Amino acid sequence: MRFRILGLLFVLCVSTAIAGQTKDSDPKKKPKPKADEEEALTFTTADLERKYGKSKRAKAETSAAKSAGKGRQQSDAQAAPSPDAEAGSEPAAKPKPASDPLAQLQASQQAQRDTEQRRAEARKKVTAAQQKVTEIEKRLAKLRNPLLGSAKPADDDKGAWEGKNQAERLRLTEESLAAAQEDLAAARKELAEIR
Repeated sequence: MRFRILGLLFVLCVSTAIAGQTKDSDPKKKPKPKADEEEALTFTTADLERKYGKSKRAKAETSAAKSAGKGRQQSDAQAAPSPDAEAGSEPAAKPKPASDPLAQLQASQQAQRDTEQRRAEARKKVTAAQQKVTEIEKRLAKLRNPLLGSAKPADDDKGAWEGKNQAERLRLTEESLAAAQEDLAAARKELAEIR
């Protein structure tokens, strides 16, 4: 029984494969070329100039060619100088050559590096100011809540805290917090201005 079922499946698979080959391999039918294979679109320089106008480089080359043509005419005119011409006068200045693209690229890359360096320094200032604000806020919380532990003054506030009571220390800490928040806002503004 098992062999009969396997045999029927085999015959079915083989007949399906043969039927598929006969449909695909019909010699009378010619395969139609696909649209991608027919013709690729091509554009010439004239097409692009008609559509978008001349490029800056082409304009510069044509103006240089025109000035070179004028230079030839001027050199012919200079061969026979007029009596009004000054003896020490020089011919018209030549047009400036196009600036060096490599120098422009290096200058732009240097400007980017400088901007990134300024941005990194500004980020460091923001981070330092944020840490200072966080530290002062923790100290302020300890001064307000004695259950959190005793607040220790910052290194720059040690002299100011000596001989002061809790209320005066709280006032000094609030003042230093306000100053630190102003510094943080200034550092963030400086970072935002660097673009």
